[in-house]
Amino acid sequence: VKLAASKPAPVKLAASKGAASKPVVAQLEEQMAQKGRELEAMSPVAMELFEGLDRLMQEYDCALNKDDECTAEKDETALQDLETSGVNCDEDGENELCKKARELLGDKDKKLSNQEIKDNLLEATWVNIDAEDGKYYNLIFEAMSAYVCFKEEKVCENLRETMTLLKKFENAEYDKMNGLKKTPSE
Repeated sequence: VKLAASKPAPVKLAASKGAASKPVVAQLEEQMAQKGRELEAMSPVAMELFEGLDRLMQEYDCALNKDDECTAEKDETALQDLETSGVNCDEDGENELCKKARELLGDKDKKLSNQEIKDNLLEATWVNIDAEDGKYYNLIFEAMSAYVCFKEEKVCENLRETMTLLKKFENAEYDKMNGLKKTPSE
């Protein structure tokens, strides 16, 4: 899921139970990763700000004991960490990121391939994150993007394109969901 750079760079995609198809999610993940790499190159400090926000949101949800959200965010973060680090668990199974991902997935025997790890983390995120929760997170991301754009004009286009990707994801989600309300601003 998300902005991705050379370091973990999460932006929560609002995946929900049974909503957007996995190919749509995977395609948006790839596009978000590219936008994150571009942002990292333009402004490492802006990237750190977004990474910090995502980590704080994860800690907050976990502190509230919202098991599904907490589990999903940990899965999402583990997937992002693997994708952005370039670590391949088939080649470096003792890497800490691989160990963390395998632990989250319950792969004690280390039978899952690198691709299976990523697929299972994506599936776990996709199944557990609530679209409504993601929409509110995306509102926070949008506000932070406006602030960063105000401070660093050179990143504005990247952030606008990233928000467009998030909106596409939200639209795919809500098109498939029955009767869920839009966010308060819509």
